[in-house]
Amino acid sequence: MKKIIFINLTALFLTCSFTSHPQIPNTTAKLNTNSSFKELTIPFEQSANNLLGVITPVSIAEINAKAVRNFAKDYKKATDVKWIKTSEGLYAAYFVNDDIQNLVCYNKKGNFECQLRYYQEEKLPREIRGLVKSAYYDFDIYLVTEVHRNGKIAYVIKMEDKTAWKTVKVVNGEMEVTEDYIKSK
Repeated sequence: MKKIIFINLTALFLTCSFTSHPQIPNTTAKLNTNSSFKELTIPFEQSANNLLGVITPVSIAEINAKAVRNFAKDYKKATDVKWIKTSEGLYAAYFVNDDIQNLVCYNKKGNFECQLRYYQEEKLPREIRGLVKSAYYDFDIYLVTEVHRNGKIAYVIKMEDKTAWKTVKVVNGEMEVTEDYIKSK
């Protein structure tokens, strides 16, 4: 049940990330210490399915030629590329580029829509890491989702310390806590 709630909150958060003034309330919950919060994070391929709706694998021949050209030009080092089509009509490629998992979406006309990048703390830009660590210096960052949409970049950062798990969102140098869970004793 907790996994379903987390998946729905993640999808809602990413959907609302770049609207004018979305407000997602901070939550505090006690979780059993026997369960690992990290296990609640969704695997890469499953996250694509949850964020994009129903997905169907497609061959490269079925994809808009402009999308394929843009992808080939922008991601020359991409490996393990898999293309999908969403129920919303987007074409998406998920792949590995420079040891970072990526999901890039293109619309029906082959134009870029959004990109999600999944990585660990060491790949986080220094200024973003400094901002987060200055406020939460005792926390360890274990997952970063970098979201590119509408010319903006948002960082969704999952971290933990001995007593809590937190998720913060950083956009334009402003940080907001979006999830706050207290570990039960």
